[in-house]
Amino acid sequence: MLLKTRFQSNAEQKEILPMEQNGLPYVCLVTEADSFIEGDFPWHWHAAMEIDHITEGEAEFWTTESRVYLKKGDAIFINSNVLHSYHTDKPDSFKLYAHIFDPCFLAGQLQNAIEIKYLKPIMQCAGLEHYLIRPDYDGGVRMISHLIRMIELMRDEPFGYEFEIRTELSRLWCLFFEETAGIRAKDKPKRNPDMERIRKMISYTTPSPAPSMTCCWNRDRTRPGGLPPGRRTPTPG
Repeated sequence: MLLKTRFQSNAEQKEILPMEQNGLPYVCLVTEADSFIEGDFPWHWHAAMEIDHITEGEAEFWTTESRVYLKKGDAIFINSNVLHSYHTDKPDSFKLYAHIFDPCFLAGQLQNAIEIKYLKPIMQCAGLEHYLIRPDYDGGVRMISHLIRMIELMRDEPFGYEFEIRTELSRLWCLFFEETAGIRAKDKPKRNPDMERIRKMISYTTPSPAPSMTCCWNRDRTRPGGLPPGRRTPTPG
């Protein structure tokens, strides 16, 4: 079933995911206006991987090091353990479906050939903290079509839909794996995710030398001192 986003996190900003409600290592969350605080979605991270599909409105997707403009029809892959947030000027007209899944949903078990060959190369790639997928080329259209089918399956729950969802995600993953081969070929593996996240969180919350620190946004929607939007700024656990 499709679940409404009811955001919860622990002291380290790790999102508490409701996967147990489906009995699967996969969940599809519907995020709308009531998930935002003055246009901001709380900063968070999780060990699961995520692919978001924007079906209404537009927003900016943020990590501690980059931002991506997203509009209706776009999708974005978010890698494991990546600290991220969203900002939208029009939360009342914004909607996304977040497909969040544990690697074992595709691999079946840890340390088998599927995980080693198809999952770890992406999970460990520093250049794939996130990846924008737009429906303006054949590969993007095909990947997004699998996301749409997964939404339909979670909404209608036909007999055997759990198998079908895994099949759709597997087909999407094969397309994604092929498309990102060039990035992986020239990239270095990610550093230890726990240490990397702590490093980012500490540096991200270090006070800026800017003369004033207010909670007002300027025209490019960044905070004074260069901090990106997100009222719930991460703090070390």
